[in-house]
Amino acid sequence: MRALCVGGVIALLVCCAPLGACDLSGALDYMASRQESYVDELKEFVALPSVSGALDKFDSMRKTAEWVAVRLRKAGFQDISVLDTNGPCPAVLGTLSAQDPDALTVLFYGHYDVQPADPESDWSSPPFELRSHGGSVYGRGVSGNKGGVAAALQGLEAIARSGGLERLNVKVLIEGEKEILSPFFREFVSKHVSELSCDLALSLLGSQPSPTSPALTLGFRGAAAMDIRVSALARELRAGPLDGAVQNPAAALVAMLASLR
Repeated sequence: MRALCVGGVIALLVCCAPLGACDLSGALDYMASRQESYVDELKEFVALPSVSGALDKFDSMRKTAEWVAVRLRKAGFQDISVLDTNGPCPAVLGTLSAQDPDALTVLFYGHYDVQPADPESDWSSPPFELRSHGGSVYGRGVSGNKGGVAAALQGLEAIARSGGLERLNVKVLIEGEKEILSPFFREFVSKHVSELSCDLALSLLGSQPSPTSPALTLGFRGAAAMDIRVSALARELRAGPLDGAVQNPAAALVAMLASLR
């Protein structure tokens, strides 16, 4: 888990250390003595079946949000809120304020909801029980995004407790709707613009190429679903000399699809 914790805060190091806004010198020592407890925390996190797409899991969504809020408080965050959206999955916002009035503000975004584990019979171990195998840990949501959230909170706690965030404001926003395409997130952000204001926003989603090589992901492709109807004429045109002069709806649709890169 040490590599995961370092990976969770590598973006903070890359973006803020050159500005003199944070100091990581004492964080690694802080984390070194807490590796076993970090794995235990992830085990608790994974055990919460926070499947946003399952109607019978909505109680678990709030319990998971409250777990994140408790973990933020443990990490030293002062202002922590479990905020309702227009859906059943609340978001969690925590703020860690610096003493410096000119401090930069960095916001970390992640999500606590996971994909369904069905059919559970295809799993070699119970999906909501963290298991270790071959030097890695397995469980539903470890890579998307509970491992990243847990590692980031542990890393931020280590930096803060070792005095490395005295010149940086940190906000953490963890939502519970990402796996269902965040249908209420736009309204939520619009409603809480002032609380979410920042100089830099970073996502906790992503991966790393190896246990000792963290990665800073520079972008993601999104997802979209739509119905498209292309028409050219009010009535069908028989094949003939006008074919080249009239736009062919099929050709127009092909050109549109080819532009989606």
